[in-house]
Amino acid sequence: MKNFGLHISDCKLLLIAICIFPSAFCLLPSAFCQQLPYYTQFKSNNVFLNPGVVGTKRIVDARMNYRKQWVGFDDAPVTMGFSANSRIVNGSMGLGLAYFSDKTGPTKRSDFSLAYSFHAKFDDVELSVGAAWHQLTYLVDGAALNMHIPMDNSIDLFASQKKKMNDASAGVFFYNDRFHLGLSILNMLEPTINYYPESDTVHKTKIHMVPHIYGSVGYNWSGQPDWIWENSLQVLYAQANPMMIDYNLRLHYQQKVFGGISIRLKDAIALHVGATILEKFHISYSYDIVTSHLRSFQSGSHEIMLAWSSNIGMDKKKKYDVSRFKQQKYGFMF
Repeated sequence: MKNFGLHISDCKLLLIAICIFPSAFCLLPSAFCQQLPYYTQFKSNNVFLNPGVVGTKRIVDARMNYRKQWVGFDDAPVTMGFSANSRIVNGSMGLGLAYFSDKTGPTKRSDFSLAYSFHAKFDDVELSVGAAWHQLTYLVDGAALNMHIPMDNSIDLFASQKKKMNDASAGVFFYNDRFHLGLSILNMLEPTINYYPESDTVHKTKIHMVPHIYGSVGYNWSGQPDWIWENSLQVLYAQANPMMIDYNLRLHYQQKVFGGISIRLKDAIALHVGATILEKFHISYSYDIVTSHLRSFQSGSHEIMLAWSSNIGMDKKKKYDVSRFKQQKYGFMF
């Protein structure tokens, strides 16, 4: 593959670009890198990361997420997503769909998925096992790349190239109102995107999607009913990348408002605020303060989530959040 030869006056910026725009550099043959968007509010957006979460909320649950990363840095990642899922068959199963788009510089990945989960109920816990089918669309805008060499054998510099592929994910989620354990794997089929036919011996572009493994654990604690400490930890492993570890701590007051902080090792500290309205609507916001070497080149990351969750169709006398688990201590938390 020929050298891209990007016009960047400061060599430091080139090194930073290599580190923070992995999707652009996935154009390298057989390259491995983190290829999925990252969420500071990972617990609230777990349905994007683990199909086992589908149907574990209320009867109907819908969420929207927007994340703008590294504000002030040209072509930094922007992620938008929507998810909706439901408990069906008396809560023994779940169905859901999700869509997200993740744009970084000249590349854009969009993903539409359909998920199913089966719930095994025990006295005080539930185990949910889920799987999802994904249709991945990967686009590279060659016209957005500035090359020293006007012709390149890996990409068409005069047009946008787009390819659709199928993929799959699977996950398990063990939980009640006080704790959760989750494990999932995305990019299970490891699809390889090639914009040119195999018969083309001149042009070669291979974008290989590698599996991403997510593990999460959480625990809620309170010394008195009005105050709840929500702890959650997530670990992400993707081949040829440093393991990413996130810890979130949120303090809820009467399950109506919360504030919190999170730490992403060797990367960022984030602040969280949120509010629940009429027990069905929820809004939360987080702001990342970057602590890595990137801190001098941007002004942080913003993420906002909107949610609607309802036990629509249930008898109000049988309040779902109170009677769901045998030793239930807390109500529903978004």
